[in-house]
Amino acid sequence: MKKLLFHPALLAFLLFGCGDASHERIDGVQRVMMHDTWEYWLMVSDAQGVAVMRKFYAETVTFVRDVPEDKPIWAEYYDDGHKGCSTGSGDILTIHLHGAAEVEGAGWNRGKGGQGRVNVVE
Repeated sequence: MKKLLFHPALLAFLLFGCGDASHERIDGVQRVMMHDTWEYWLMVSDAQGVAVMRKFYAETVTFVRDVPEDKPIWAEYYDDGHKGCSTGSGDILTIHLHGAAEVEGAGWNRGKGGQGRVNVVE
């Protein structure tokens, strides 16, 4: 009779999955930088004016031009909880802004894979 052995990581995956889905609203967005079609950095300021850079990876990125000129831009991030899973990522980043000019290109470096800069086309 053969014994069935489980690797500890596989056992943890089967028992706990990859994580819980979550939804977050990100207020205080000052800048939006696009490094790739799926990688975005947001410069976010808190109530005290301290700016923090936050990185987001998302399979789906949507830009919604629905923010009045006198209001700050903001974003929503839905994390499906599957980072690192073989099932892939269904994360969604929605950026609410005044217009397309607020999305800036940014540099990237993949080591031996090369480096460059994304230029946003309006």
